[in-house]
Amino acid sequence: MHEHSATPRHSTPVKPFVPAETSLREFTPKAIILGVLMAAVLGAANAYLGLKAGQTVSATFPAAVVAMAALRLMRGSILEENIARTTASVGEALVAGAIFTLPAFLMVGAWETFDYWESVMIMLVGGVLGILLIIFLRKPLVEEATYLPYPESVATAEMVKAGQRGETGAKYVFGALGFAAVIELIKNARGLQIIAENTSGFFHFAKSKIQFYLSPTETLGAAQTYGGGVFLATPLASPASSNRSEAFGARTSASSSIISSRSTGTEPANASTVWMTRRRRRCSGTTGPATSGSSRTRSSAPSSWPPRRC
Repeated sequence: MHEHSATPRHSTPVKPFVPAETSLREFTPKAIILGVLMAAVLGAANAYLGLKAGQTVSATFPAAVVAMAALRLMRGSILEENIARTTASVGEALVAGAIFTLPAFLMVGAWETFDYWESVMIMLVGGVLGILLIIFLRKPLVEEATYLPYPESVATAEMVKAGQRGETGAKYVFGALGFAAVIELIKNARGLQIIAENTSGFFHFAKSKIQFYLSPTETLGAAQTYGGGVFLATPLASPASSNRSEAFGARTSASSSIISSRSTGTEPANASTVWMTRRRRRCSGTTGPATSGSSRTRSSAPSSWPPRRC
């Protein structure tokens, strides 16, 4: 038996970027105010995205970039950047938890409408419980851990370290924000709306005709004309945001003439009904009692289709 090492092969022991004995500004008003502002903006964006598309994105990376760019102008320290980023990230995560749970109260009928203050209290209690629980988990998961297997946090830490060398990457973040704002402006109904969110259409196939026959020379009613096609639609971000039940699918439509029975004068719905109601000539070798004359009435459909020729 081979013993597997409890530590990853390619991991290195954690070494604090800022030593514990270093004296730097951390919990300052500018860091808190910046973090709260980013939490409000990124939280609102994530709430819209979550209700629109059914999924959210992590605000940790954009919050880290914005914090580095903003606090650099105010000569902030790396610890202040970390406080601002953490505040924004926690606010975004709290909003994500709210939009995935509070709408359930409406779906099950517990709420008729959204109660603002009740929603605030639910999120406040949830946020406080999260902080209390992370206090207990910090020591076993962070302080006593030799390795930190948290890819998102490790990646954010590398971004912050790179920012200390002057590589913030803020131009890419703000460029993406500007590009997304332009797309929303020309797409939203409250904006210019040059383009639409989705498009759809029904593509018709060539029409075809089907003719039923009682014999090689005797037709069964008029020919049925069928017209079909495929319905195609570009999917929206979420099926819930579409007024139609399907975002992509196919359907076939048909318009047919009603088959009429010449002998009974009725208008049966299809060929099997015609067979059940039509008087047929008696065939040799068939079973069942014969009526007077040369014909009998079939009271039920044959076991197979098409019927045997006489």
